[in-house]
Amino acid sequence: MRYQIREGDTLEAIASSFGVAEEAVREINDPWITQPDEFRAGKALEIPETLRDVRTALQRLDLRDLKIGASEVFEQVEQAEPQEKSELTK
Repeated sequence: MRYQIREGDTLEAIASSFGVAEEAVREINDPWITQPDEFRAGKALEIPETLRDVRTALQRLDLRDLKIGASEVFEQVEQAEPQEKSELTK
C-alpha cells in the first residue's frame, strides 16, 4: 500500500495510523528513508500490509468467485497456530 507524505507528517504518526511498527515502515522504504532530506511532503511511502488489512480484504471477497476452493482456505485456518487462528477468524 502507498501513502503520500503530507506536510507535518512524522514517520511515527504515519506508522501508528496504519497500525504497523515504525521500524517496519522504515525497513520497507530503506535506503531512501534514512536520508532526512528525502522524508518530505509529496513523497510516497510504502506501508507494509498487516493481517488486519488482509482479513478486511478477504471479508470483502466472495469465495465463489475465486478460482481456489473455500475448503483450501478453511484448511489453512485449521492448520494455523492457535494465536494465528484467532487472528484469522476475527
